[in-house]
Amino acid sequence: MPAKEFITTLAVGALGGAALTLLLLGKIGRGAKQGPEGGAKDAGGEKKGPAGAPKGAGGPPKKNKRKPCEGSFLSEEYGFRYMRTGGVVYPPWSDDQDEAIKGLMQDDWLQPGDIVVATYPKAGTTLMQQIIMLLLNGGDSDKVGDVMVTSPWVEREYCTSLDRKAGFDEIKSYTTGEGGTRRVFKTHAPFNLFPAASIPDGVKVVCVVRDPRDVAVSMHKHYLGIPRFKYTGPMNHFVNLFCEGNVGHGCFFDHLRSWWEGYQQVGPEKMMWIKYEDLIGNKKETVSKVAAFIGAPDDDALLEKVCSGSDIDVMRTKAEAKAKKGGTFGSATHFNKGVSGTWKKKLTVAEGETLTAHCAAKLEPLSDIELSFEA
Repeated sequence: MPAKEFITTLAVGALGGAALTLLLLGKIGRGAKQGPEGGAKDAGGEKKGPAGAPKGAGGPPKKNKRKPCEGSFLSEEYGFRYMRTGGVVYPPWSDDQDEAIKGLMQDDWLQPGDIVVATYPKAGTTLMQQIIMLLLNGGDSDKVGDVMVTSPWVEREYCTSLDRKAGFDEIKSYTTGEGGTRRVFKTHAPFNLFPAASIPDGVKVVCVVRDPRDVAVSMHKHYLGIPRFKYTGPMNHFVNLFCEGNVGHGCFFDHLRSWWEGYQQVGPEKMMWIKYEDLIGNKKETVSKVAAFIGAPDDDALLEKVCSGSDIDVMRTKAEAKAKKGGTFGSATHFNKGVSGTWKKKLTVAEGETLTAHCAAKLEPLSDIELSFEA
């Protein structure tokens, strides 16, 4: 079976040791399997989405949604709704999501030309989605549309669809770029729970990783702003949850390690590893590398448009406008500062010392992983 080759914006991975290696070898080399929903469909969707959006980008039918499951709460005092999936803390989407994810993992639905943005939450996911979509659409943000729709979160859309075949076929029909030949997806799954049976030749992977302290600070704000989680905890409580690995999607360091080992198995020709700090500090050069990797044009004029169109303030303004119109791009609270080192301003001295010490201890045996972190 072809090795995994797909655009995955990675932030971090979950699993380690010999067990992970076996899983990686099994996933990379296993044969194609027919999924529970009848396998992959042709991606050349004929539907027209919202004005200016990629073909088929209208979003899954709103009526085709399951009633949200209750899940459980991590804290009696502060809430935080969750459900363990494959042994990992996930948002609670459906009562049967553990089995649903296992089924999705057996579906060999990815195809050449696909791009998957795979990250640990709050590690630069939406920024990378925006960059990739702009590169594929000549830097025209109107053609990009709403990346929350046009670059769908695979496992969430699958689990929350009432008719999963219809919902999944819908998001697989979203195409973009010249001639509508490319599909872009995202996942926050650790590598061992990747939501497809294989990564065929022609699929690309971009891995984005970020300082875990900035991730933790951004996640705290994110969860406080989403009513569904019913989380009200202060920062010191969230720091403890983060250190325990009891946040979505599980332990940051397990997630990081699983994807790094996946990267080592797949190789640099098929998977790209990017540090968020490089993306912020040396954006144009990094965007140029992404363009070359996914096979998009990288002329200077286009790179300037992409850098401008993926500016955090520009994205936040668009999010506010869409939210006021009832759009799905979210609110401005989805976007933080888009800078590095925010944890130094947001954490107390005690919180910063606790989190830094924990991260340093966890990262010591992972010293070969490319990650921006200074104790």
